[in-house]
Amino acid sequence: MKILCMGLVDYDITLPLDGYPEENTKNRLTEKIECGGGQTANAACLLAKYGEDVYISGLIGNDLYGNNIIREFNKFGVKTDYLDIDDNYNTSVSHILVNLKNSSRTTLTVKEPHPMREINIDIKPDIILIDGQEPLMSKKVFAENPDAIKIIDAGSYREPIISLCHDVDLIIASLDFLEGFCDAKIHTEEELKVAYEKMQKFYDKELIVTIGRLGSMGMINDEPTLIPSIKVDEKDSTGAGDIFHGAFIYGLIHGMSLENNMIFSNIAGALSVRKIGARNSFPELEEVKKIYDEYR
Repeated sequence: MKILCMGLVDYDITLPLDGYPEENTKNRLTEKIECGGGQTANAACLLAKYGEDVYISGLIGNDLYGNNIIREFNKFGVKTDYLDIDDNYNTSVSHILVNLKNSSRTTLTVKEPHPMREINIDIKPDIILIDGQEPLMSKKVFAENPDAIKIIDAGSYREPIISLCHDVDLIIASLDFLEGFCDAKIHTEEELKVAYEKMQKFYDKELIVTIGRLGSMGMINDEPTLIPSIKVDEKDSTGAGDIFHGAFIYGLIHGMSLENNMIFSNIAGALSVRKIGARNSFPELEEVKKIYDEYR
């Protein structure tokens, strides 16, 4: 099956810190972790690592960071035929501050307001994953591929992600998105179920909500059900949600039931937080499967 991942393609520079820095201070670090980033781009790399046929579409500059990103895609086996490489654009860069004392992260992304140009995508993907960063291209590809399974990574509650949720078959939303939709903080599992049902009825789509270390919620046997994750020694959650998305698509391709796929994807996301950085923390497929079999 062919998978097309479309959205933000950027470069991550992760800085591990022994506590969040105070304002107006100088701080010296001994290391930094660099790799490509972006929600759908990370999912694409995981899927390619797991042996799937995956293409990436997004915007990068013809610069140092853009060239590093292409080399990394090639290393994983992601096909870059549909990248827009624009000489007039500076590749988006994210600086990620990771507090080693409590595993929190703070991300500062520099992205120019510069949409990708129209690209002729001449494959017929079976699955399309978007993150809302390229709405015009997303709608164009959706229209050209009416039979494809269309999935959105609804990470933050803002336009155009809000409206694009109407155009897909499956919404995988973050807790932040769900709270934005309800305009309220969610504190209990019962509140989570009420909010889930409200959003699911509004969009009338299959819906999964990821809830960090707690796991994910989906509609199992007509009931919003929280599928718990596994406990791990957490260092950095960067990319964990992206890995969930990639693992979930892997499960779709390989015929997992919704509940089993959520278990599988929870495990993949959880295992990734044991290391700092996103793509260097991808779990091996064999490890995910082993823990999945034990969990079940």
